Amino acid sequence: MKVGLIAMSGVRVKTAELAELGVSLPGFVERGKVVASLPSLGLLTVAGLTPADVDLAYREVAELPEVGELEEFDLVGISSFTAQIDEAYAPADRYRAQGTPAVLGGIHVSLMPGEAARHADAIVLDGAEDAWPRLMEDFRAGRMLPQYKGARDGVFSSGHYAKPRFDLLAGLPITGSRCRLPGVVPEPANSAPPACASPQDFSKNPWPWPRLKSPPPST
Repeated sequence: MKVGLIAMSGVRVKTAELAELGVSLPGFVERGKVVASLPSLGLLTVAGLTPADVDLAYREVAELPEVGELEEFDLVGISSFTAQIDEAYAPADRYRAQGTPAVLGGIHVSLMPGEAARHADAIVLDGAEDAWPRLMEDFRAGRMLPQYKGARDGVFSSGHYAKPRFDLLAGLPITGSRCRLPGVVPEPANSAPPACASPQDFSKNPWPWPRLKSPPPST
């Protein structure tokens, strides 16, 4: 079985559109480029929750052809924030039109499940932990449900936590990321890697569900 994970990595800023709108905030365009280069930690975690015998592929939405047939998968999983939810619905609709079941998840889907359900064969609410493994089992058995509810608490506990599959990024153009991935993205010669976010930074980010503000395990 082959599963495709389609990422919407951050909010992409298109220079031409910004120029037309007259946006001239210092560093705004450059910051957008950096954000757009970051991989989807959520989908890499979903990959970590996927059974080892499943053939997984990580794709960025920008890699998908604008017209014609999409890459063949048995199932696709797509996650997005509100800012790019229309860009997530578009490939979901296209995949469904060519007969590939689509699963949608993420913050926006959890907050607007009725809207998201119109573009998916199944939606995942809250975290993928405790939901994606059940969905995969049901899909294999031909009984996938239209909605799955994942964990909202204790997502970093030993019973739920899955190590993100950073190995899926090998060979992908993510070298613009501020925080390089050891063993995946090579460091430039004679340069030190930039500082990455610490586990404590998780508590600083605004989040719809306060109970998810728990740091990942140290190992």
